Amino acid sequence: MTKNKQRKHYSDEFKEEALKLAEKVGVAQASRELGVYSSQLYYWRSSALKKASSSDRETMRQNIFEYIEVDYNKKRRHSSLGYLSPEKYEELNVA
Repeated sequence: MTKNKQRKHYSDEFKEEALKLAEKVGVAQASRELGVYSSQLYYWRSSALKKASSSDRETMRQNIFEYIEVDYNKKRRHSSLGYLSPEKYEELNVA
């Protein structure tokens, strides 16, 4: 006979702080630090997005756009630039 595991219940404050940490250090690192599964963080994030009002969604959409255009695309290597990041390419070719 197997015992059913007791489910852990987390407060809304814990979930909010966990999502902030996940934004800061990444989902994998945050899940290790907090002792929760990364899938749980993804679920919390999707639930938070569903609950968000339209103005919050617009803010989030803007934040995601800024992350992609400002941070990610500057670090990501592009094949058209000889597999250099845009920052490195500009550094080598502008100087």
